[in-house]
Amino acid sequence: MKIFHNSLLFLLVCLLYAPVVSAQNGAVIVRGETLYAWSDWNGESIVTVHSSDSELFCDGGEQMWVDWMEVWRPDGTVKLHENGHFFTRVFYPATPADFDADPCAFWNNASLMVAEGIINSPFNDNDAFGEHPNRRYSWGWSASGTLYDYAGFCSGGMVDLNTVRRFRLKKQCESDCLISVMKGPRLSCPD
Repeated sequence: MKIFHNSLLFLLVCLLYAPVVSAQNGAVIVRGETLYAWSDWNGESIVTVHSSDSELFCDGGEQMWVDWMEVWRPDGTVKLHENGHFFTRVFYPATPADFDADPCAFWNNASLMVAEGIINSPFNDNDAFGEHPNRRYSWGWSASGTLYDYAGFCSGGMVDLNTVRRFRLKKQCESDCLISVMKGPRLSCPD
């Protein structure tokens, strides 16, 4: 009976502290869930809006939680990883100023919306809360998925969305230190 009680107590402690785990190298791993939204622009006329709430947090829609994980390393750096699915709408022709003026009205503007659906977007940051002197600081995300094509871009009624954003700071740099890869948001027909 004592073994049963000790096992039950151990199980309860494990359930309460499941989000925080220590790795063998001394790192501490913390996990959780969050909700958020963001917009992106291709620099010309396509604006994408991604939200973990189906109504962009305007009218209380359906929510998809984004999983996140922080790895607190012994050297003081914190690695951040997020991964989630997002309700996504693609607007054309549009600019970030159109979205910034009234995000809720923009989200519901059917006359500018050319595609919508759900995409996947992972985000990685190798030093989320600072810059370690012995490591190149890099971060970025991608957003991709197949969406319903409302504008007739593709014959099958679906369109692929792909966005890549990668950034890195040069090590021991005085000026012009940011190296970036910026692709999309780009629409293409599925194969």
